[in-house]
Amino acid sequence: MKNYTSSVPVETTIARRAQLIKNLGTGMLGKSHSEETKRKIGWANKGMVRSEEALKKMSESHKGICAGEKHPAWKGGQWTDKDGRVYVLLPDHPGANNKGYIFRARLVMEKTLGRFLRPEETVHHKNENTGDDQPNNLRLFPSKGAHISFHNTGKDRSGKRSAAIKGNGFKMLPEGRPSMGD
Repeated sequence: MKNYTSSVPVETTIARRAQLIKNLGTGMLGKSHSEETKRKIGWANKGMVRSEEALKKMSESHKGICAGEKHPAWKGGQWTDKDGRVYVLLPDHPGANNKGYIFRARLVMEKTLGRFLRPEETVHHKNENTGDDQPNNLRLFPSKGAHISFHNTGKDRSGKRSAAIKGNGFKMLPEGRPSMGD
């Protein structure tokens, strides 16, 4: 086992490393660090003692040997985006994106209908919670435009709901026609 030594106490290094992680966050996907940031990260790692096993794991992960299920950060092939939508890894699915993932809501709707969804079809969450993919919470729209129209029904130009609309229902006119909140 190689030991890397430094004159900086380990506690100080750990504290500085934690501060760097806090300051940098985790949103670096697709970006590169500045030269100053690279220097700071290198300085924060200075003095870290790593076992041969840890060094081997780091080397393998950089080579792609620890990809997918073999990767230490593997979470079962599911991830959630910032809006709460859950993606599932199914690379052979006809609706999967270029990385092999598909929205879980689309999978639930496909299972409910017993067929694959067409690319133009859109799944709507009735309770607006995109993480709640129960079949009774999902509604299928034939197109993105129909879905947008559904959301815009009863709204004025500023996007606010009209006072005539209560919940998802319409105020009925005497003739029995629904009012759009005029």
